[in-house]
Amino acid sequence: MKKWKKLLGAALLSATCVQAWAVPTVSITPTPATAAPGSALGVDVVVKDIADLYIYQFSLAFNAAVLQANSVSLGNFLDSSGAGTFGDPGVVDNAAGTISFAFNTLLGPEPGVSGSGLLMHIDFDTLAAGVSAIVFSDVLFLDSQGRDIAVDSLAGTVTVAAADVPEPTSLALMALGAAAAGALRRRRACSPA
Repeated sequence: MKKWKKLLGAALLSATCVQAWAVPTVSITPTPATAAPGSALGVDVVVKDIADLYIYQFSLAFNAAVLQANSVSLGNFLDSSGAGTFGDPGVVDNAAGTISFAFNTLLGPEPGVSGSGLLMHIDFDTLAAGVSAIVFSDVLFLDSQGRDIAVDSLAGTVTVAAADVPEPTSLALMALGAAAAGALRRRRACSPA
């Protein structure tokens, strides 16, 4: 019985010492996160903590009443391997608010790329005040053996807001009211009865 407890204790201690592996993520990073209508906005699609990435594909959806995509370019994450790549930044449909089937792949019998980096950059124009989520769909990440890589896809949010108009302070309003009351009183005192 004592030996059984020692084995169980050793197993529990070993389980707590195992290194936790991070789940790879693909996410949206807008710069800036808040913009005024009629301004430019850059959005990066980045991957973090991925191992042996050989090919990726995804589509994006955004609020077409708030944002309009001007240009889309693939990032340099797969290029960092030094091997050749082939890809396409996808088809932009600003009326529907989509960028469909962006992809990039390594060419030849190369090992995949590991680490974190830029997959895509998008330049948007902000059209009107509002909030736009930028959401992933059709997400597919494969390793150099053609096996699926499970990734967490994290949507991003962009807020387009009109610039705040500075409000006069209460003290300035009080002073303006007192000056108007004084002018009215002076006018009444000077006018013939």
